[in-house]
Amino acid sequence: KGISALRGAFRDPVLVVLGTVVALELAYTTALGMLTAPNDDDALAYHLPRAAFWLQEHAIGYIDQGEDVRLNAFPPGGEILTAFTLATSGGDRFAALPNLVAVVVIAVGVYGIGRRIGLDPRRALFGALLTPLFPVVALHAQSTLNDLPLAALVVAATALLLRRSETDLALAAA
Repeated sequence: KGISALRGAFRDPVLVVLGTVVALELAYTTALGMLTAPNDDDALAYHLPRAAFWLQEHAIGYIDQGEDVRLNAFPPGGEILTAFTLATSGGDRFAALPNLVAVVVIAVGVYGIGRRIGLDPRRALFGALLTPLFPVVALHAQSTLNDLPLAALVVAATALLLRRSETDLALAAA
């Protein structure tokens, strides 16, 4: 039922155009994130060094040699995902991957939230397709900043909480 309703929503020409724009934006963002080196101040002074220091020390903890106060001021968060990509790939080529995955998770979560609050598939899909096009989402998707993975967790938890089954409540709490 859900898949056929989603297919029916894609018969709307507005959603087809919007879906095409989102697909192109995600392709461009993926290429930008994977084929260019991180070059923004936050990535170079805080997010990537923090992950690299943790890998160097084989632990997520206090960084003695850090010059930037942010390296130790905030609790570990999205940089853990960045450290994972650094460790598994041997470099920073895939450092933007957590953000790219988060964009997809956020869009799917927005669709799920829309359906759970009573929107028809067309309206829920419209909201889900608009979300990756918001400037802050589009600009962060190719970066190593950690806002989108956090937002993905919040959106996923909200979608699960709206279902109110015991399994979904347990997943949302996790």
